[in-house]
Amino acid sequence: MNIKSFQLINKQVKFGNASVITNKMPLVILESPYASSNPETLEENINYARMAVRDSLLRGEAPIASHLLYTQPGILNDNIPEERQQGIDAGLAWRSVAQKSIVYTDRGISKGMEYGIKAAKKAGNPVEYRTIPDYKSLNFIA
Repeated sequence: MNIKSFQLINKQVKFGNASVITNKMPLVILESPYASSNPETLEENINYARMAVRDSLLRGEAPIASHLLYTQPGILNDNIPEERQQGIDAGLAWRSVAQKSIVYTDRGISKGMEYGIKAAKKAGNPVEYRTIPDYKSLNFIA
């Protein structure tokens, strides 16, 4: 990336004597189904979440999909309720810097997603509902 391109997508913000480069891409929290006791459904949910991240990136956003990040092996175990809640809460902590929450609805709205939607609304953050174009015809393989 050349300097001109960098300047087009970033801006400098002054904080007293310090300055920070901030990205002009909107920071967004992604909501999509994750948990399932059925391994096939879980894998489909993971693939769908990846599609949602891609869709968001292609729209020029900087998404956080904490359910993909914190559930990786060695981080948190989604099957342990306390760890699952810790991951959900850590993801929602991003709402203080996120411009909005994006809810991807092609696979329905789960209880975890409902929790995130309520938290966003309670904090006064906008919630946008989306579908992935041509989701049913896509064949996304990890």
